[in-house]
Amino acid sequence: YLCNSISKNRFMRIVSKKKKEKKGKKNVSKATLERIPRYYSYIKGLDTTEKYYISSVEVARGLKLNSVQVRTDLALVSSIDGKPRAGFHIEKLLQDMETFLGFNKLDNV
Repeated sequence: YLCNSISKNRFMRIVSKKKKEKKGKKNVSKATLERIPRYYSYIKGLDTTEKYYISSVEVARGLKLNSVQVRTDLALVSSIDGKPRAGFHIEKLLQDMETFLGFNKLDNV
């Protein structure tokens, strides 16, 4: 649906769940939920063997998006702040996105 990593049904469950979040937690728009899997796929597809950080500008260029929007979206899902001029720690950011998207949850089949 949005990327190979997430099915349409799983995406719709995530959208529904995020809409029901309690007050006081981060509110995430549907548009942001649609972009997060794109960021995940893009970053996951990069050769990061010698690279530890990725900037929102780099992600935005790769996906032809606005860097401010990318930075805002990544800040919503990241458990740690990005470093100025360096960006977000790639491994931790991917883990945070996997958690946010529910990849770490086991559903009964």
